[in-house]
Amino acid sequence: MGTNSHGTVTVGGKQVNVEADFASDHVVFSGGRRGEVKYHKIEVLGTAKGKLKIRVDGAVMEFPLGDKVDRIANKIRKPPTLLDKLGIKEGATGNFLATPAWFAKQAEAAGLTEGYPSRSVPLLIIAAQDRDSLGFEDWRTRIDPDGALWIVYRKAQHGFHDQDIIAAGREAGLKDIKMVRFDDTHTALKFVLPIADRP
Repeated sequence: MGTNSHGTVTVGGKQVNVEADFASDHVVFSGGRRGEVKYHKIEVLGTAKGKLKIRVDGAVMEFPLGDKVDRIANKIRKPPTLLDKLGIKEGATGNFLATPAWFAKQAEAAGLTEGYPSRSVPLLIIAAQDRDSLGFEDWRTRIDPDGALWIVYRKAQHGFHDQDIIAAGREAGLKDIKMVRFDDTHTALKFVLPIADRP
């Protein structure tokens, strides 16, 4: 869920109501124009008077966003990368395991190490396939007290959903604080140790 706004889209010279949900790297339209569009396919035409004016597939849209307009416009002009969304900056320290090969290249380039850590690290990213692959009790011991654990899993997988992962994480004493789109088929959930449980 991102920033929601009711606006208009001009179709055939007529204005039609449309609603937009501006997420981290895409917008979901409903109403007069439906569907999901990645930011790199959207052209920002202007932000005057708090109104975001954009062009999508040749159609012009306007959304009154007030003081949020420049932030949303900048996000459309320069969408956050996956590493941005995961909080991974160049020179980061941490490990990743069982993630897609394309992500492994990005993670290694940023400074992360492939493989399960032998000690606690600031950041741990693990891909889970099903309930049996969840090992939160051990994973908890592999992140620093103020570190983060990201679980990557396939969306809309039969018998294995985000609620299964959240429940398992909470049972192990971790707190789920963020969900991001990993790619077109996968989602990532972020877990941390509750502040009260940190030494």
